[in-house]
Amino acid sequence: MKKINKTHLIIGIDGGGTKTSALVSGFDGELLSSSEVGASNYLIVGLEKSCERIFNLIFDVLKKADSTLNEVSIIIIGLAGAGRQKDKKLILNKLKQIASKNKLKFPRCIILSDAQIALEGAFSSKSGAILIAGTGSILFEKNTKQNINRVGGWGRVLGDEGSGFSIGQKGISAILKSIDGRGAKTKLSKIASEKFGWINSEKIIFDVYKNGFDIASFAPNVFESAKSGDVVSKNILLKTADELAEHLKPIAQKKIKLALVGSIFKNSNYLKNLVVKKIKLSYPKINIVEPEHSPNYGAILYGLKILNDK
Repeated sequence: MKKINKTHLIIGIDGGGTKTSALVSGFDGELLSSSEVGASNYLIVGLEKSCERIFNLIFDVLKKADSTLNEVSIIIIGLAGAGRQKDKKLILNKLKQIASKNKLKFPRCIILSDAQIALEGAFSSKSGAILIAGTGSILFEKNTKQNINRVGGWGRVLGDEGSGFSIGQKGISAILKSIDGRGAKTKLSKIASEKFGWINSEKIIFDVYKNGFDIASFAPNVFESAKSGDVVSKNILLKTADELAEHLKPIAQKKIKLALVGSIFKNSNYLKNLVVKKIKLSYPKINIVEPEHSPNYGAILYGLKILNDK
């Protein structure tokens, strides 16, 4: 086992399509500080903005820990949109460039997908599965041999069924169908009119296609409308629950622990209850549990594991 210098630190970062959070810990895993900024999914905000936010976040969380970059042994970044090696290399090179411009030596840094650090945190690096529903959606499973398998997570164009983007898109589409007369009336129309000034289809189309409206940000309005009894919104969430539960088909016959993570499960008890009910009914071998730790602490655990390897 490699001995870790007690003065050295580990930074764990969880970067998603909505927010990016960081933790600093000592060699013993004790947390020293935390900090948070906006989205850092580079496929959404762009490479430059994503890396600048991450770099500034690193300095902010270190400042709160009364520490400097020189004291950092390793940085583990779990980043949405960074599942491929090409993406990871691109992001790492950009972070190093920013450090070089500031005449700083960037510490050892490993970039993973945000799903992988969520998996590490949920089961303290042991085997298990997580179903993530946030801006995107994906299932990650780690077996007893520490091999990782994934289901879904193919992005908003080709996948991400059951995600915040998918819910938001279905909600906006329901409003447009109602305006056309080919869909049922929905309380979403009134909510959208009051919050966004969407009084007609032209305004909606302009905001979405020209103003870059964040479609995933509309999801909470679907939850709100469903809670008030809106049938259209309830049907959207019923469909969403089916889509999320379908991610479990490849592991249906395994006796495995499953944690439900991500902003969608945190922000909608109604949807979470639907998903839990469907999983218990369709996949009785799967045991739903609460995650043991947050994704950014999962990054800390991954860093500790790397530092303790021979």
